[in-house]
Amino acid sequence: VLVLVGGSVGGRRARVALAIGGVLLVIALARAVLRWATTRWALTDDGLAMRTGIFWRAHRVVPYARLQALDLQQSALHRLFGLTVLRADTPGGGDAEATLDALTTADAVALRATLLARRDAATA
Repeated sequence: VLVLVGGSVGGRRARVALAIGGVLLVIALARAVLRWATTRWALTDDGLAMRTGIFWRAHRVVPYARLQALDLQQSALHRLFGLTVLRADTPGGGDAEATLDALTTADAVALRATLLARRDAATA
């Protein structure tokens, strides 16, 4: 709870706080859109290939045989727009080896099934 006291000084503080909050929100949204717009992925013969970044580019290939968990996640915002996050984990990793954000739910479910089938074929 925010309590502002002091007439015009409190009003000015409230405006400054709102302006700072608005700027931070715009920065966070721009960062998320840039991350989504600069992520490319493909299913190759070797595994799930990902390219990310504008200034600091990264390329990684996650071999199908190393895929351990393929999780589908949705925040409230994702559910609102019918989107899903696919997280691909490998053994021994703390963070997800690959994260594909803002996939349609149908695409995420289909991609997960494809990755599971290729993982099973690679480990058979």
